Amino acid sequence: MKRQIMIEIRVKSILGMVALIGGYKEQIIRIKANSSISDLLDKLIAMYGENLRDKLFEDAEKTRNGIAMFLNGRNIFALEGFNTKLNQGDEFLIFPPVGGG
Repeated sequence: MKRQIMIEIRVKSILGMVALIGGYKEQIIRIKANSSISDLLDKLIAMYGENLRDKLFEDAEKTRNGIAMFLNGRNIFALEGFNTKLNQGDEFLIFPPVGGG
């Protein structure tokens, strides 16, 4: 049987997102090589529940206002969006809406 090659992605979260992903500000997620950001998000939702999906997305295609996601410091929508491929050692940050006044 052929072994699946896995890569490790450092997933970071801050503020209100921490509670939604197991209380971790930072964690290493193992995922199949050649996975996309969409695959990573599916894995996180499988791990932490549909509440995470509800907080991140308005619908299957659109993130909620104010949610930002970064891969290695770059907004994913400046890359290939949810189709952006992941590489060993990448750093993925989920940034929640921030209000001020």
